[in-house]
Amino acid sequence: KGRLSPEEAYELIYGIKSRKTNYAYMRIKIKDHKFVSGFVNLLFFFPLPLGLIKPIVYKVLNENGIDPSFYKIIRECGGGSQIKVKSSEAIVNIRLI
Repeated sequence: KGRLSPEEAYELIYGIKSRKTNYAYMRIKIKDHKFVSGFVNLLFFFPLPLGLIKPIVYKVLNENGIDPSFYKIIRECGGGSQIKVKSSEAIVNIRLI
């Protein structure tokens, strides 16, 4: 009682090392539109290199009033993250690799 395992102590001392992300893998399921879902998933069959979509991301961030350095933070520390969005119309899964 009151003791740490070696793994817990190591994480407290050194923290968990973040991984850099280079690719985004997306799957989109649109309810009631299986053909459209299949076509969109065919377009995103391979992971997207984040370097190619960088100009688009910066434009969207600037339009929404978000600091562009947010993209750099996500890119440097977001490796292994997964984002799931569920709504009544669609399900979106994004994995950062």
